[in-house]
Amino acid sequence: MSALNHEPRTLVPPAHGIVVGVDYSEVGDHAFDAALQIACERGHCKLHAIHVLPVVSSVSPTELGEVFSEPEPHVLDAAGQALQSYVQMRIRRFESLSANYDPSKQDVARYIQCASPAHRIAALASDVGADLVVVGTHGRTGAKRWFLGSVAEQVVRIAPCTVLVVRAPQTSDEFT
Repeated sequence: MSALNHEPRTLVPPAHGIVVGVDYSEVGDHAFDAALQIACERGHCKLHAIHVLPVVSSVSPTELGEVFSEPEPHVLDAAGQALQSYVQMRIRRFESLSANYDPSKQDVARYIQCASPAHRIAALASDVGADLVVVGTHGRTGAKRWFLGSVAEQVVRIAPCTVLVVRAPQTSDEFT
């Protein structure tokens, strides 16, 4: 009689990394915290924080195409410093709330990009081989959603991996 191997197997694939979109909003804070929590639970897998700067475009009536202007180098430097400060602040906050969190084990790469936020987030996930993207949603509906679009919705459609969409916690006022 042959012995059967009854060792438990996991259905969770190995962690390859998490991409989190940063927009400096309250809901973005919740998304970053969720990504950090998941990275911690996965044994401090690599976190890739991305902030996408808006690209200024203009269309001239005499031209057929749009002209996109990249931000000046000093703007990119300031954006990089702001993202670094933000990441450090969120990690300190998380550390103060988590008894067993060791920030020295958390590897966070920071990226500043220009263009469409959804496309840059999805492209980064593909480039780094991430298995999860975390983004926040403001929950806009109606005309606001139509005019402003939904970065989270676009990321869900085009990302090469699973996407976790985080909403801000609801207050008791929202239930009435």
